[in-house]
Amino acid sequence: RQLNSPIEKMRAVYDYVQEHMNWNGSEQLWPDKSLAIAGQEGTGTNAEINLILVNMLRTAGVTAYPVVLCTRNKGHMNPQIASAGKLNYLVCCAVVDGKDYLLDATDKLIPAGMLPFKCLNGRGWVLSRPGRWIELLNNEKNITQEFYDLALDENDELSGSAVVTFTGYDAVNLRRLIQNESE
Repeated sequence: RQLNSPIEKMRAVYDYVQEHMNWNGSEQLWPDKSLAIAGQEGTGTNAEINLILVNMLRTAGVTAYPVVLCTRNKGHMNPQIASAGKLNYLVCCAVVDGKDYLLDATDKLIPAGMLPFKCLNGRGWVLSRPGRWIELLNNEKNITQEFYDLALDENDELSGSAVVTFTGYDAVNLRRLIQNESE
């Protein structure tokens, strides 16, 4: 199928990398091995996987840059007096129709445009010319909605139905629970 819009291309490339690459659990700023070897092996660090994502997006005609950041466990980084020593993680920034989309293909349960919670830590530095700071928090949601349609009978017993909807990180956490524990 022909993908026409840049957003369709971005999502298709993201889905492909997310599906075909397995994260080895290593959080790094730079790759350990060549991206060609990581791609052939189908496994790599966050830096290798996300740099493969950057390169594939560029090949598909989507503007993309690496973004370096400091994860939450390393503390908050002040952009006014940033220290390269605090940087410990690399993700991807795709620019589509003037809008930035932050991507991390290491977690198979997180949709395009949503970073892992550990990455939501102020700002990251976009490795572009010129470089720039980018906000890592982009309207992420953590919502559980519940709707109950209940009836009380003459024996004081409730019957009915319930619909529970999970959005954002609540949905990711539920998917992870189902994956680990089964339905």
